[in-house]
Amino acid sequence: LSTKHNIHEIPLLDDNGKVIKVQSILKLISKPKYPNKVVIMAGGLGTRLKPLTDTIPKPMLKVGQKPILQLILERFKAQGFSDVILCVNYKSHIIENYFGDGRKFGLKISYIKEEKRMGTAGALGLIKEIRDNPFFVMNGDILTDIDFTKMLLTHKDLKSDATMGIREYEHQVPYGVVSTENQRILKIEEKPIQKFYVSGGIYILNPSILHLIPKDKFFDMPSLFNRLLKDKCYNTSVYLIRDYWIDIGRHEEYDKAIQEMGE
Repeated sequence: LSTKHNIHEIPLLDDNGKVIKVQSILKLISKPKYPNKVVIMAGGLGTRLKPLTDTIPKPMLKVGQKPILQLILERFKAQGFSDVILCVNYKSHIIENYFGDGRKFGLKISYIKEEKRMGTAGALGLIKEIRDNPFFVMNGDILTDIDFTKMLLTHKDLKSDATMGIREYEHQVPYGVVSTENQRILKIEEKPIQKFYVSGGIYILNPSILHLIPKDKFFDMPSLFNRLLKDKCYNTSVYLIRDYWIDIGRHEEYDKAIQEMGE
């Protein structure tokens, strides 16, 4: 309403109706800014999306009028996160030429260049400037409406060292499932639906666990969490993603994302 009528300030009154202060509406509605870094894994080959990725890295494929990676970064920025590290490899010059240092997008962007495939966690071993605050790690081919601030708050409330965003995944068995005992039929369940929790490709990690990542080796995120679980002195947790979420890893998902974004 204030934008529609070009109103940018409002008076604040005391109990007697006297103006005591003029308040900027922008300051009232602006999001808080967070110091937490955002690390985006944007170095994959995008093999399953060939031939689309023959000339362009997967995170730069467009959904609507913008690259996937830009949509991800805009989502973080809208919630107050602006310090970004992009881990790049395949055709990295395209990403770097587009985003630069991030200033034109209202972001601060730096780059980690992977000289070889490092996995979903291996590139974290190359990062030097993360210090005290928990930081996000996210795959560069995911579109989601997740509330990053809520996930961060949950991570802190649980005193977690590593939080994994998870989603519920359903799989329907296309046959009747027969339960038996000693060659006797106990039950027949027709086409049952099985439910699992799967990784959503979004994580929050504390800098204190970075030393567990081997240097200059392929290392994926499940291996990191398994190492944390094995050590037993670290607290790991999950955050259930109930919001819109799609992993653009195959042509089917890419086409679906384009359709859902209104192209």
